[in-house]
Amino acid sequence: MRERNATALKEWSSVVEALKTGRQIILLRKGGLADKGKVFAVEDSEFFLYPSYVHQQVDYVRHDFLDDFARATTPVAPEGQVRFDCYAVVHQSIAVDSEAALLRLAGQHIWNDDFIRHRLQWKPDHPAWVVLLRAYALAQPVLAADQKRYHGCRSWFQLEDALATGHATPVLSYAAFTTKAAAVQQALAGHALRA
Repeated sequence: MRERNATALKEWSSVVEALKTGRQIILLRKGGLADKGKVFAVEDSEFFLYPSYVHQQVDYVRHDFLDDFARATTPVAPEGQVRFDCYAVVHQSIAVDSEAALLRLAGQHIWNDDFIRHRLQWKPDHPAWVVLLRAYALAQPVLAADQKRYHGCRSWFQLEDALATGHATPVLSYAAFTTKAAAVQQALAGHALRA
């Protein structure tokens, strides 16, 4: 893991919460309107998770996560700042265009089946990307100035300054992560794997 990094990936704050508590180890991405070609690509193998508070919809969250969703969608950083407390290292990226395969991941993330179907319907000629990652909790949250250029429907951006990952610890043990990763890989067996 790098000691410093300026790369950040924007994700629902509720998903960041699920990652940093070990409830899930995957992202499901299709791309933002401001992304290159409006499609998702893994631009870096390590990044900070930028908690976004827009576009989250409670209707797309499983019932057993509703209480956590309400708590996770309340901003915790002071106005004009972003709070980073989670770092991620990509283990594998898997292109998936099968609804049935994605639905086999039920219980391994916070989203409900309606969200999965909605994701696949947007830009149906492009696959969804399941990004399997290992999340790390920062020893101390880092506050950074929020920039206008971070806003909008884009997935990736470079922070003004590289931030230290300083003493970040994995949220799941190696054994627990390996077990969860194997379950994801088994559910998606038969799909092209991308390292």
